[in-house]
Amino acid sequence: MLEEVPGALQAKPIKSYPPHEIERTGENACRVTLAVAGLRPDA
Repeated sequence: MLEEVPGALQAKPIKSYPPHEIERTGENACRVTLAVAGLRPDA
């Protein structure tokens, strides 16, 4: 699936909104992290 998204796993970060990160966690798995204003990690 990620192979279908050009540049999804680029080594150098790009500026985008909202700030996010896509990382490969396994051969067929990934984790998407979004920066969301107004929320706390423990909420």
